[in-house]
Amino acid sequence: MNTINILSTSNLSIGYHSKDGNLAIAENLNLHLQEGKLTALVGANGIGKSTLLRTLCGIQKPLEGLVLLNEKIFKPTTHWNCHNN
Repeated sequence: MNTINILSTSNLSIGYHSKDGNLAIAENLNLHLQEGKLTALVGANGIGKSTLLRTLCGIQKPLEGLVLLNEKIFKPTTHWNCHNN
């Protein structure tokens, strides 16, 4: 049985953009989340879990690399303001 990667990343670097440059929290992340598999994201406070999730869903731009949804490059076309919800 072939497993399907629902969400994956290729050399993803996450962090923050600033006028002084980029602050990378994690680099070269290669994830493969598969259909029918349970995945947990755990870690200490401040380690970048929320930054990773914001990047994976398109709220925050990656510093480098790609996010793939159903094996196609994911580029959100609609931007929303989380503070208005």
